[in-house]
Amino acid sequence: MRELADLQAIEDFKAQNPEGLVIDVRSQADYEEGHMEGALHHPEETILTDLADRDKTLPIAVYCNRGIKSRRVAQSLEAAGFSNIYNYTPGLKRLRSLKSKKVRENS
Repeated sequence: MRELADLQAIEDFKAQNPEGLVIDVRSQADYEEGHMEGALHHPEETILTDLADRDKTLPIAVYCNRGIKSRRVAQSLEAAGFSNIYNYTPGLKRLRSLKSKKVRENS
């Protein structure tokens, strides 16, 4: 697993991996409240099943609120055979604190 430590790193990930996925692993309610622009939603509880048929080399960046849950998910994805996994360590909470336009707020 590789770490994405700041907003520029996630933007670089998207630019370098146009086929890659950015995935919010939080609950449905949290996702609906607001999420990273363009992110898919696959909660921690279902992500392995949801991605079971995907190419195991597909670049995937995961995030949550603070980077803890997404680290667990990244480790689970690697254990399931995915080889190109990134964890956005600051989480959505950090993006919100920066008042980033990259966060889509639904409230």
